[in-house]
Amino acid sequence: MGIFGEPNIEELKASKNVKGLIEALNDKYGDFRLEAARALGKIGDSRTVEPLIDALKDEDSYYVRRGVVEALVKIGEPAVDLLTKALKDEDWRVRSSAANALGNIRDARVVGPLIEALKDKNSYVRMRAAEALGKIGDSRAVETLIKALKDKNSGVRKKAAEALKKIKAKKS
Repeated sequence: MGIFGEPNIEELKASKNVKGLIEALNDKYGDFRLEAARALGKIGDSRTVEPLIDALKDEDSYYVRRGVVEALVKIGEPAVDLLTKALKDEDWRVRSSAANALGNIRDARVVGPLIEALKDKNSYVRMRAAEALGKIGDSRAVETLIKALKDKNSGVRKKAAEALKKIKAKKS
């Protein structure tokens, strides 16, 4: 912590102080939360996955959630199970962020849960799920993505079409 109680993220990062960075995820200032998330991603310690998943619920800032997703993607495979569970979170922003992160991790084990997320009541979650399935490029998603071409939301339809194109390109 700094002189006035503010976390010194650079110092915490340099010393790889995971505990201090996790505490900074709860700071009252979004900038500190964002930088703490990014630092935890660079450190890549799997012990940080659960606190980072909790930070996906940050209601104050889209940027903080985006930083958390970036961190979870850098951590990679150790984050997959908790991100998959986060696809069922009550907050659509958490579900959307989880789908985004899973797409960037590109682990084929999450194709089934992402297919389920294509049926989410929130269009942003459906868009991120379609996008994630396109990044993974697994043909098991084709049938559901074709159905998503008839989604009531044009953004979902667009992402489904883009995903199908990516899967086809990967097969070729």
